[in-house]
Amino acid sequence: MTEFQGKDWFRANIAPYLQEIKNEICTLKYPPIVIEYTPRIVSVETWTTIHVVGEFFTPDIEILCQTGEVSDIKFINGNKLLFRFKTAVSQIHELIFKTSGGETTIKISSNDVSWIDLREGSFTEFTVKNKPGTNITYDSEGLISDGTLWENWYKITSHKWKRKTPKRVSIVMKGNRSTHMVGILGSDHREDYEYQYAEGEVWLYFKKEKLVGFYGTKKNHAIHEDYSIPDNVVINSPYYKYIVEDNAVPGSNYYIYELENLDNLEDTSNLLYSGKISKLFTCNSKILYVGALTAYDKQRMVAFKIEDMS
Repeated sequence: MTEFQGKDWFRANIAPYLQEIKNEICTLKYPPIVIEYTPRIVSVETWTTIHVVGEFFTPDIEILCQTGEVSDIKFINGNKLLFRFKTAVSQIHELIFKTSGGETTIKISSNDVSWIDLREGSFTEFTVKNKPGTNITYDSEGLISDGTLWENWYKITSHKWKRKTPKRVSIVMKGNRSTHMVGILGSDHREDYEYQYAEGEVWLYFKKEKLVGFYGTKKNHAIHEDYSIPDNVVINSPYYKYIVEDNAVPGSNYYIYELENLDNLEDTSNLLYSGKISKLFTCNSKILYVGALTAYDKQRMVAFKIEDMS
C-alpha cells in the first residue's frame, strides 16, 4: 500500500479506499435481532398490533407463523417495525422473523379470555360506535365520551356476540362519583332515541357514587326500572368491576366489586353487592354489545372482558 504522503495526497487517493470499505459493509448481512415486543399475550379471534424493537430489520422482512395469521407488516427503520397478528387457537405461537441475513424467532401467547384494555397507549384493538356529534377520547384511565346525559351512548362494536351464546361479561369502570349507566346494548338499540336509558338490554345505574339499580326494556322497548338495591350500596374505591352472567337474561347473576387500583383486573376480593337480574328485563336483541351512557367527560370505561359460559 502506498505510504501516506500528506493531506493533499490523502484527498486524491481516499475515494477507492472508501468505496472498498463501503462494498465490504454492504455485503455484510446479519440476522434480525428482537430486543423487545409488546404485547406478548393476545386474545384469540382478535387482530392485535404487535410493536417490535430490535436491530437489523430490513424493508423486505418476512414474519411467518404456522398457527396464526400475520398481516400489515410496517417497516419503520432498522430498529422498529409493527405488524398485526390473529389466531383462532389458544396456545404459544412461534413467529419467525426472516431477512436475507438470517432469521430469529419470538413467542406470543394467545388466550381464549383476555381483557380488552381501553386505556390510552393500549395495544388492544377495538372499535367504538358512539352517538353522532359526540367525541370519544382516551386517557390513562380509559375511554371518555363527552355527550349529554341521558341522550349519550357508546358501544364496542368490534366485540359483539350472539345472544344464543351465553357469555359472562366483566366491565371495569372508574368510580369517580358521576351519574352513569353501564352494561349491555343490543342490535334492537334505537340509536336516535332521545332517552337512551330506555334502550339498553340491561343498564346498571349509578347516581353519583350510589348504586341505585337497573334500567332496561321489555321486548316492545317499554322502559323498566329495578330499584331493588339497598340505599347504602356506595362505591368508595377508585374503581369498580361489574360482572353479569348469561347475557344478563332474567334471573342471571350479577356482581359488583370495588377495586383499589388497576394492578389486577381479575381481583374479586372486595365484593360490594350481588343479586339476580329482574325477570321483567325481557328485551331480546339477537346481537349484543358492551356499552355505556356517560356524560361531560366525567366517566371512564377502563376495560372489559367477554367469556363463554358453556
